[in-house]
Amino acid sequence: MVKAKSGPVVGIVGGKGKMGRLLAKLFKRRGLEVSVSDLHTRLTNARLVEACDIVFFSLPFKQALRVIPRIAPLANPGALLCDLTSVQEKTVSLLARHAPRGVGVSGVHPMFGPDVPSMKGQPVFICPVRANPWLGFLKRIFKGAGLRLHVFSPREHDRLTAVLQAGVYLNALAFAGRLADNGISLRQARRLATPNGQQLLDLMESVLGLDAWLVQSILFGNRFVETPWRSERAFAREFKRLKEALA
Repeated sequence: MVKAKSGPVVGIVGGKGKMGRLLAKLFKRRGLEVSVSDLHTRLTNARLVEACDIVFFSLPFKQALRVIPRIAPLANPGALLCDLTSVQEKTVSLLARHAPRGVGVSGVHPMFGPDVPSMKGQPVFICPVRANPWLGFLKRIFKGAGLRLHVFSPREHDRLTAVLQAGVYLNALAFAGRLADNGISLRQARRLATPNGQQLLDLMESVLGLDAWLVQSILFGNRFVETPWRSERAFAREFKRLKEALA
């Protein structure tokens, strides 16, 4: 691999997936050298980590938990390792535990899917754990692409996404369940729903169209989802509170 004359070499583990391809396109447009490893690529994950300055782990949550301990120790001093999963506490702590001294570690969670028409204006959560000069470079690249950056600790990230992401998914899935329980087909719902109902149906279809592993990791990999969302009693309390407020 020949390093670019200026700027870091960016590596993406899992770079053939949709989000990996989107990031690769972003960095290539900025003139950076980008390498990817994935199933059936000639370049292995280990060789990629050994050769690159900034490495993204663009993997499903459970796969990231298996891969990170094996290859994070191979990073060179001065490199930056970034995890892209939707649950940051577990994966970023693994990176920090297994990366050599002198290697930067940060979570980077795009709060959007790879099929968005444009990344401009989309939020990205940054969860730095070990300081590294390449992180500042990365932030400038993201800002130059029009992304909105928000910096949180991995713990705060997971606490927020338990409501902002998992909560949205659970509400959409609960609505789908109510339709099924009452024998209402999607076609019938589309024909009869109010404008607000149509928006909820759009959300429901969007969530149902996501990869099952992604929904599973967001709902069941984040320890903060347990408290506000998994308990039926919490839903019952909210319903009672709303009923009393509107009485």
